[in-house]
Amino acid sequence: MQKIINPKSIKSTVPELDLFSIPDTSVGVVNSRYVECPLSNSLSSGTTQGPLEWRYNLQKSFLNLQRSYVQFTIGLRDKDGKKIVVTSGQTLPIAFCQMIGKTLFKQFQIYLNGILVEDSSPLYAWRSIIETELNFDKETKNSTLSLAGYASDEKINDPTSSGYKRRSGWIQKDGEAQFAASLNLNLFNQPRLLLNYVDFKLVAYLNEPKFVIDSLEIDKDLKKPDDTIYTYEILDMKLLLHEYELYDSDSMAIEQLLKQEKMITYPLTNIEMRSFYVAPGRFDTPECRLLTSALPKRIVMCMVDAQSYLGSHCKSPFNFRHFDVKDAFIECGGRNIPSRPLNLDFEKDRYMPAYLNMLEGSGMGRSVGNNGITREMYKNGSAFFVFEVSIRKLPESGLYCILHCEYDSVLTIDDNRVPHVDALIVNNFLFIHDSGNFFSKFVHKPI
Repeated sequence: MQKIINPKSIKSTVPELDLFSIPDTSVGVVNSRYVECPLSNSLSSGTTQGPLEWRYNLQKSFLNLQRSYVQFTIGLRDKDGKKIVVTSGQTLPIAFCQMIGKTLFKQFQIYLNGILVEDSSPLYAWRSIIETELNFDKETKNSTLSLAGYASDEKINDPTSSGYKRRSGWIQKDGEAQFAASLNLNLFNQPRLLLNYVDFKLVAYLNEPKFVIDSLEIDKDLKKPDDTIYTYEILDMKLLLHEYELYDSDSMAIEQLLKQEKMITYPLTNIEMRSFYVAPGRFDTPECRLLTSALPKRIVMCMVDAQSYLGSHCKSPFNFRHFDVKDAFIECGGRNIPSRPLNLDFEKDRYMPAYLNMLEGSGMGRSVGNNGITREMYKNGSAFFVFEVSIRKLPESGLYCILHCEYDSVLTIDDNRVPHVDALIVNNFLFIHDSGNFFSKFVHKPI
C-alpha cells in the first residue's frame, strides 16, 4: 500500500474507481412547471400607475421563488402618449436605462397571508444595479442578463458607448420591447420552496419615465433637463411562478413534520437600503447617524448627482462617479474601518486601495471569476465604496449617497401558516429585534 502523508490522513481514491455505488433517485416531485400569474388589478392608460398587484391564492403546489420572473412588454411614447415609430434604417436616439427589466420597478412589497414580510423601500432599482454589478461577471451580464435589458457600458453617460447603442437597438420598429427579470428580494434570493396553502401577494410600484428612459444625444442641450419629454406604456405584465407539485404522500409527510416541529425556517440575507443628500457647495458630508441596528456583514456605498438620482432623460441614473474622493473610512462603535483612512487621488490615478477594497468586498479579489469592472471603469462610472467618504467637489445640484447593507435574517412560517419575521419594517426603516450596539455615521475630514 502506498505510504500515507500523515497518520491522520484519510485514505481516498479517484472517483472513476467508484464502481459499486448507485446514483440517487429523485422522489417526491410529480412535476415542476412555470405558471402565469396575471395582474389582479388592470393596467390603466397611465404610465406610472400603481400599485401593481399579483396574487397567488391558496394552492396545493409549492413555489420556487428563486426561479420566478417578472415579464413585461413596454412601449416608448412621446410626451403626449403617442407611439414613437422607427422607420427602416433609422437609428432611434433613445434607449431604456440599464437593466430595465429590474430598474423599471421602484419598490416591492411581499405579503404572506395578509402579513407584510418584506418591503424593498423605494431604492429597489439601486439595489438591483449594485448586486448585479458586483456579483456577476461581464459575460453573464451581456448574455443571460440581456434578458433583463443589461448591456455593458465602457463609459457611463456616453452616447457612443456600445451598451447604450445595444439597448437602443432592442427597441423594435413600433417602439416596443419585451424583457423578463428575476427579483432582487430577500425571499426570492433563497433556495427553499415556499410552503403550500400560503396566500402570496406581490405589490410593485414603477419609476418615473424620466428615470428609465435615456436620450443622451438629443437631450443633452435641454434648458430644462428635468422635464419629461418621453414616457412609456406597459402593454402587458405577468409574474412567472415556478411551481412544484409533490405526491400526496410527500405533502402529508411535510405537513406532519410541520405540526411536529411547529415551524418552517427560511434563512435570508436581509438587505437594507439607505440614502442621504449632500447639498452643493460643501467639501464634506453632514455628520449623521446611518445605522442603529445590528452590525451588517457588508456595506456598499456609491454616489450619483442629484439630477441623476431624481431622474433625467439626459443622464443615466446609474453613473456612480467618484467625485474626487480624498479620504474613505467608516466609523463603527468608536473605531475606524480601516484603521487608517484610504488616501485617494483619482486625478493622479491613485485609487487602487478603493478598487482593491471593492474586489475583496465582492469576493473577486483572489478568484478566477470577476465582475467585469476594470480599473478604468471604476474611475469612469463604477465607483463602489464600502466606507464613508470626504468629497473634494460637488455638482451644482448636490449628490445622493446610496448604501447597500447586508444582514443575516430568518423568516419562519408556523403550522397555522402564519409568517414570523425577525425584523419590523416601519416607514422603510428596518429595526432588528435583537439589536446590537453597532452604529454608523459619516464623519468627514475637511480638505
